[in-house]
Amino acid sequence: MAALGHTRYGAAGSDWGTSVSSALGALDPGHMAGIHLVPPLAGPDPAAPDELTDAERRALEQLRERGRTSSAYSEVHRTAPQTLGYALLDSPAGLCAWLGEKLLAWSDPALGGLTRDQILDQVTLYWLTGTAASAARLYAESIDRVAGWINGTDTEPVRVPVGASIFAAEVPRPSRRWAARRYPDIRYWAEHGRGGHFPALEVPELLVADLRAFFRPLR
Repeated sequence: MAALGHTRYGAAGSDWGTSVSSALGALDPGHMAGIHLVPPLAGPDPAAPDELTDAERRALEQLRERGRTSSAYSEVHRTAPQTLGYALLDSPAGLCAWLGEKLLAWSDPALGGLTRDQILDQVTLYWLTGTAASAARLYAESIDRVAGWINGTDTEPVRVPVGASIFAAEVPRPSRRWAARRYPDIRYWAEHGRGGHFPALEVPELLVADLRAFFRPLR
């Protein structure tokens, strides 16, 4: 950003973008105006495991269920990313199945899921750039650290201003008080009754409104 002539900037992201944005906030707080996260990666206090609200308990139950029923992809990425990568780079049908399953499963079923064009757009982006293997390898390089953020054992603080959007069908779905343990300067918090893991595709109007509401006072 400095090379581009920007002395003050913000960052926003979802999925791995929350980790990237958080890292930027920790590494360059002097120039970072703020970060917006969808969702912030944070978990309950391990020292107080029984002090949960009903909403927090439901969120943890859904996170455990996600781990039980659909975490195999993550383990393959973590333990054998190159082996999988060769297959994904060789077969567009295989790549479409590998990505499409999550694109469908993690979107909000109440909204009807993503369209075929939206799914094919994502698959085509990976296919034409040949990035399926490097995307899988990110898990081998980083997922253990991310797991510490999600389960609440790693709360190394990110002190820049933070905004957050939580969508109804997202997993994980942290509470504000969990997030405050890692992000002590939360300026904006929104919880939405619709939308899943891909809000930019599912409910772009809600995401854009949140981004504007968070960053506008920081300009």
